[in-house]
Amino acid sequence: MCNFILGEMLMQEVVKLLLSGLPDKIQCSNEKKGAYKLNIPKNIAIHNYKFIQFAHPKKYQWLSVDVDDRNQFSNIEDIVLFCKNNVIPIPTLIVETNKGFHIHWYMETPFWKNNSLLLKYRKELLIQLNAYFGGDKHSAGFIFRNPLKHKYVFFDLHYTFDDFKHIVSIDDIKNQYYTKKSIKKVAQFIDFTAVKVGERNNTLLKYIRTFTFRNIHLSFEQVLKEALRVNDLMIEPLSYNEVKATTLSAYNFAQKNYDENYKKNKYQAQYNRLLAKYKSKKTYIKGFKNLIEELKNDNISVLQFIWNKISFRKLAKLLKISDKTIKKHFKKFKKDLILYLEDKKLSFGEIEQIIIEEIFMLKEEITTIKEVKELGVLRC
Repeated sequence: MCNFILGEMLMQEVVKLLLSGLPDKIQCSNEKKGAYKLNIPKNIAIHNYKFIQFAHPKKYQWLSVDVDDRNQFSNIEDIVLFCKNNVIPIPTLIVETNKGFHIHWYMETPFWKNNSLLLKYRKELLIQLNAYFGGDKHSAGFIFRNPLKHKYVFFDLHYTFDDFKHIVSIDDIKNQYYTKKSIKKVAQFIDFTAVKVGERNNTLLKYIRTFTFRNIHLSFEQVLKEALRVNDLMIEPLSYNEVKATTLSAYNFAQKNYDENYKKNKYQAQYNRLLAKYKSKKTYIKGFKNLIEELKNDNISVLQFIWNKISFRKLAKLLKISDKTIKKHFKKFKKDLILYLEDKKLSFGEIEQIIIEEIFMLKEEITTIKEVKELGVLRC
């Protein structure tokens, strides 16, 4: 039998998983068909609103199915039993609705939106899951009932793509995806009819290496076919064995360097941006703590601070941080202070906690991207 989870520790785990898949600010509402409020900090939204945005602008952290037919599943136990009988991974979250259930699987490796292969794989996987559960195919995981505000059951289960490979294999999608991709020609034109005898191997090697980098999805046999084609253009073609050996060398070089360097460097810029943001937020926390102390000690007038009647240099001296930090974070200091004054329910400590949690989520995202870079599991 499945019991609804009410334990504080498990609830904190649900909150942690929800925050990891949400952007900093989300859409939310207390009415299903009501006007959704925009740009609400996720830390506030998940504790105060019944319907929240499950999608992130950069990734899908959840696989979600909306089941509206109570005749198929009368209770949560039926869903769990159905999953076991059909070899479907047990959902991480099952939330009761008026008509049925929202079923969610938490993915440790998210579906990144900048990866067309993963988006195609997610689409095929959702089609199959919706077919199994009789779910709403138009509900792809955007606005769902907030588990913290409804009856739900939580299984502390995280999944990877391998857990769903018996339903839809990413390798099959990869093969379909790459066979549909057109072969890209090498931009630099090489006149093979004018290649001299002593330059044939080197010219062919450079051409095939570049060709393979541009068409990394092709098999060795397909690359060899292209090598034989350009070899036939030469006045004195190389032998088949020479072409095969040269092609194999170029192919292996391209595959190795693509796997070890290209795929890692693909996420370097994103990793650097997140790291800079993380360091910036850590610096902000330091300044914000100092600001609170100075305001408590009446060393700075609140009105003087809000209306910008205090010099950056004086503020930096009072807070014991650099002028550069003040100039960089002053607008954020001001914004959070106004937020506090407009809504007295939000204390300085709560604002500080929001920022600390944002830093924690940033750190997790940095770690994820770093792992992706090192493993090289994503290929576009």
